[in-house]
Amino acid sequence: MHEMAHALFAHPVVEVLRQAGHSFAVWMIFYGMVVFFKGWKLNRWTGFLYGWLGHIVIDLLTHVEDAVPVFYPFSLKVIRGPISYWDDDYYGDVFSLVNGILMAAALLWILIKKVNANRKKRSL
Repeated sequence: MHEMAHALFAHPVVEVLRQAGHSFAVWMIFYGMVVFFKGWKLNRWTGFLYGWLGHIVIDLLTHVEDAVPVFYPFSLKVIRGPISYWDDDYYGDVFSLVNGILMAAALLWILIKKVNANRKKRSL
């Protein structure tokens, strides 16, 4: 399975899609199109684009050896992040620990809010 995943990432089509999906330039083109057609108001399209932008920024900070060109297809310049989410040589072990703790805390917070909302609804 591990070899298959690596082979998939090496496929030329997947490589182009990965680079395009992590490119500020491609994001700006899509953002411009959405603003042109939908306006500046927050809607599901702009919400999706802000989530995509957040993904690009987080990946920019957490990819070292596997970083992609930031302004693809206009430039192949790669900016390597200071931390790797998987490589222990670049604090991947610490990142995984902190990420796990934050995800568990977020899940706990969501569950507590859900339980409190249900209790409040029942008491009415």
